[in-house]
Amino acid sequence: MRQLGNLAEAERQARQIIKLRADSHTRSRAFATLLLVTVLIAQGRPDEACFQAAKHSTSSRD
Repeated sequence: MRQLGNLAEAERQARQIIKLRADSHTRSRAFATLLLVTVLIAQGRPDEACFQAAKHSTSSRD
């Protein structure tokens, strides 16, 4: 969706992937987080992108 320019749908799907993946699926969650962050940046929302990156990077270490 991101490559097709449908950023709203790409954001929705990335958030859904993060929500559905168990914490033990670290790699899947990392890729979904990366997708979410790039979509948020493309939407002109860098502050939220930074927040999401920090939120998900620290949650896997707890």
